[in-house]
Amino acid sequence: LGRDFTIGRRDYSEHMAIKIDDEVRRLILDAETRARDILTNKRHILDAIAEALLDRETIDGEELAALHEGKPLPPREKIVIPTWADKEKNAKDKRRSTSIFGPPKPATG
Repeated sequence: LGRDFTIGRRDYSEHMAIKIDDEVRRLILDAETRARDILTNKRHILDAIAEALLDRETIDGEELAALHEGKPLPPREKIVIPTWADKEKNAKDKRRSTSIFGPPKPATG
């Protein structure tokens, strides 16, 4: 356990090992070239995604598809997350309005 039993044992010659290394190197270089070409050709989409992420921090699948198609992003509704103090205030207001004596009476002048 923990030992590499293949060290020093190969089922192929040194010449074949060189051929394998050359082929792996070729595959990696071809993949790098292809990836670089894709990123270069799609740079405008990558820039649009980066701008959207800077503006919105997150984007969903529909927004990503819109950016890929070159369409403008739909506006997002602003989500306000209440603070703990807001929740407490709302809870107190709710308790006041549900008095057993009915709703509060309007003030008379």
